[in-house]
Order: sequence, then structure tokens, then C-alpha cells
Amino acid sequence: MAAVVGVDIAKRTFDLAILQPNGKHRTKSKLSNDKAGFAVFADWLQRHAEPGAWIVMEATGIYHEALAEHFHELGYRIAVLNPSQIARYAQSQLQRSKTDKLDAKLIATYGQLHVEHLRGWYPEPVSVRQSAACLDPAPGGSAVAAADGAQSTRRQLEHCSKLDSGGSAKAR
Repeated sequence: MAAVVGVDIAKRTFDLAILQPNGKHRTKSKLSNDKAGFAVFADWLQRHAEPGAWIVMEATGIYHEALAEHFHELGYRIAVLNPSQIARYAQSQLQRSKTDKLDAKLIATYGQLHVEHLRGWYPEPVSVRQSAACLDPAPGGSAVAAADGAQSTRRQLEHCSKLDSGGSAKAR
């Protein structure tokens, strides 16, 4: 059976857990949610999981995307779960405490128990991401767009117009 690594991810950090054959979890806590943290995670995976392992995490707005894309590119199988699934599983296990480390353990256990039903996650094509950016008038959040004002909006509209006309939308 393939190993399952549970990841509890937040804006700045993430925690890891893998269920061991003895029923205990091996964990790693508070890795930075950036390239440096991904490198530490990759090293940890080489020591504690086989190449075909699943990396299972909850959908967390945009916070999980960079990690999921990075490890998908490295060839790992990625599953992004609805947070409600994990919350209901926690209730079924009568788990009352909630910490990042406990959540990573819970996600790992849930993934291991349901490994046959995990659905692989794949990154959206670049064209879909570009279209989504055109639908969001305030990339990076409204405070950022407001600070940059009309100039930011004008650049975004120019970019989207190029996409609509079939031109390449290269950065200036």
C-alpha cells in the first residue's frame, strides 16, 4: 500500500505527518510555506516515504497551491481534499484538540484509510489561470490594487485584451 503524507498548510507554514507501520506518526512541524520549506519537505520525503507516495492536504484557498504544484512537478501524487471531509472525520474520531500537528496526523490517517478513493489533483493549465486573473479585477487583493490605483487596473485590462485578441500576453 502506498504511503500517505498528511500536510496541514497555512499561509506561512505547514506541518507534515506520515502513519508508520507501528500505528504511530512521524511528524515534522512548522516548515516555511516557500521554496526553502519545500526543499526541507523534499529531503524529508526521500528519507521517510517512497517515490509513489501520496501527499494529501486540505484545500486552503490559495495557500496549498504552490506546494501542490511543486510536488506534482516532482512526480508525487497529490490529493487536495475538501476541509469538510477532514472536519467530519475528526468529529467521528472524537478529536477535540486542534493543532497543526494533530491536523497533519489526522489528514495522514484519513488518507491512508481512504487511499483507494483518493483522487489525483492536477494544476490548472496556464490559459485557465490567465483567464481567472482577468476575471479578478484586483490581483493580489483589493488593498494592493487600491494602493496601485488606476495604473494597476489599466495594466490588467491591457493584459486581458491581449489574451482576448489571441495575442501573447508577455510581461512588459
